[in-house]
Amino acid sequence: MVYTNEIRANRARLGMTQREMATAIGIKTVAAYSKKERGITQFKADEWARLVNMFGWSLEEADLILHGKPLPNN
Repeated sequence: MVYTNEIRANRARLGMTQREMATAIGIKTVAAYSKKERGITQFKADEWARLVNMFGWSLEEADLILHGKPLPNN
């Protein structure tokens, strides 16, 4: 999963730890969140929707990121 760098970068931009992010999007353990952030397991649809909202991504940006495609230059 190619989107892992985007998620890591946006979490850092918000100044959040993996524990804080896990709690914010409803994942029970840091280990489970870490696996998702590293692309080992996938985010559930509701978790992904919360990430998109927290990061302020448009639906188009979220779709591109989810499918590992580059974002257009702004």
